[in-house]
Formats: sequence, structure tokens, C-alpha cells
Amino acid sequence: MDRSTALAARRYGIILSWVTIPLCWLFIDGPSLWVYATGTVTRAHVDRCDVRSIGRSGSTDICYGSWNIDGTRRSGKIDGIRDDDYLGEDVRVRVTGSRATTRALRSELNTAGIALVLAVAVSIYVWIRFTLMARTATGNRSGHP
Repeated sequence: MDRSTALAARRYGIILSWVTIPLCWLFIDGPSLWVYATGTVTRAHVDRCDVRSIGRSGSTDICYGSWNIDGTRRSGKIDGIRDDDYLGEDVRVRVTGSRATTRALRSELNTAGIALVLAVAVSIYVWIRFTLMARTATGNRSGHP
């Protein structure tokens, strides 16, 4: 790889990490964050929990429930409950339409912090990797471009 290609890869790699990692975070946590920000606080009854397999060794419970909002009975998935210990109980949720969440803003911000740390780590790795490649391509190994 020549010097100009390495420097371009460094620049685009950093830009790509700062675009894709936050977009992935929004894709994963965006819906729950939207429900938290715009939802109405109410109580939901946990009707059932289904066990879903995650990989070879893990599983998770996905719980569904029902709630009343403005005199209308709604039902759907309840984000944030991952344990069938709540089965048959009423839980405090924020709802919009057929979507409910028990997750707090703090948990959403924690995952945003993890995404930020990941973006910084990837940027540092890309910077170091392609800077070294650019220096190697020019034959300058002294540490100065």
C-alpha cells in the first residue's frame, strides 16, 4: 500500500467508524429510546414470556403484555423485561401504541457510552494502523512523516 492510499484509508476508516457505530446504536436502542422519550407512563400486565435461543449457549426471555391507554386496551412486546419472574404481574412501563418499555433513560445512555468508547477505540486503532502503513510505504521508520 502506498502512502497516499494509507492516509486515505486512515481518514475514511475514522469517518466510517464515527458514522456506523452511532447508527448501529440508534438501530438497536432507538425504538426503546423513542418510547421512553414520547411514551405515556402506565402499568402493564405481563401475559407471557417466550424463551429465545441466543447462539449455542444462551437464551433470553421476550415478554409480552397488555395495558390500557386512554381507555383503549393495547398489547405487545415489553422491552426491558428479560425474566419470566414478572409473569402474571403488573409492571410500570412507558407506552406508545403497541410498544412498551421498562428501560430507564440511564440504561439507554449507558449503551450510548459503550458505543462512544467503541468508536474512539476503533478510531485510535485505524489511526495507528494506517499511519504506520504510510510511514512504511515511504521508508521512514523514525516516527516522523
